[in-house]
Amino acid sequence: MNPNPAESDTALPADVAELLNRTPATTSALRERLARAAEEADRDPVFHANYLKGLVSQEILQALAERGETQSSLAERLGCTRQYLNKLLSEDRRVNFTLDTICSLAHLTGRRAHLVFVREDEEPHVLRCAKPRAVHRLRDELGSTPDQRRIHALDSEFEIDQPLTTHAHDSSCAAA
Repeated sequence: MNPNPAESDTALPADVAELLNRTPATTSALRERLARAAEEADRDPVFHANYLKGLVSQEILQALAERGETQSSLAERLGCTRQYLNKLLSEDRRVNFTLDTICSLAHLTGRRAHLVFVREDEEPHVLRCAKPRAVHRLRDELGSTPDQRRIHALDSEFEIDQPLTTHAHDSSCAAA
C-alpha cells in the first residue's frame, strides 16, 4: 500500500491531494492522547447522554425523511410547537428528552424505542428483524450450514429487537 494516499494509483481531486500532502502523519504520542481522551469520554455520563440524544435525533429525523413528513406536522401530532421539537432534534443541550417523549416520538414516526443496559465490560448488540419472515428467508438461503443452527435458535428464541451482549473477555453472545 502506498504510504502517501495523494500519490496512489487512483487520481484524487487536486484539493484533496493537497490536503493529504499537508496533513502530518499521526504520532504514537497523539494516538495515546486520543486513546486516553476516548477512555475519559467513555466514563463520562454527560458524554453518553449527549451521544444517546444524538442517536434519538438521528433516528427521528431519518423516520421523518422516510415518511416524507415535516417537523411541523410531527410537532402538531406530538402536541408541541415546531420550535420546541426543533430544539429537541437539533440536540440543544438546554432541552432534554424524557422517556415518555422518546417513546411518543418513536410511536408517531412508526418506530419503537428500545433501551438496553449493559455492564461496563460489555458491548451492546441488537438483532433486528423487521418481520419474522426475514429470518425464515435467511434460514432457507443458508441451507445446511453451521449458521443454520444459529438462525433456528434466533427464529425460536428472538423475534424483534432482542438485545445480545458480548463480554469483553469472551466473544460468545448471550441474551441480555
